Amino acid sequence: MLLQGRNVLEAGQRLRVADGGRCTRTFQFAADRITVADGPECAPALKGVYVRDPRRSPFEFEK
Repeated sequence: MLLQGRNVLEAGQRLRVADGGRCTRTFQFAADRITVADGPECAPALKGVYVRDPRRSPFEFEK
């Protein structure tokens, strides 16, 4: 969903997204986690590390 529009995945599995006006967020993707870094003008803050729970995977046949 984040790749729709003008956002492009950079080298190292990083995505920078301009989110209204002055806010820019950076998403760093790894196998089972996403690390989010907020720019100084971002509100609400989303900064943190988000880990996928395999027990709640949206993919029916995933183990």
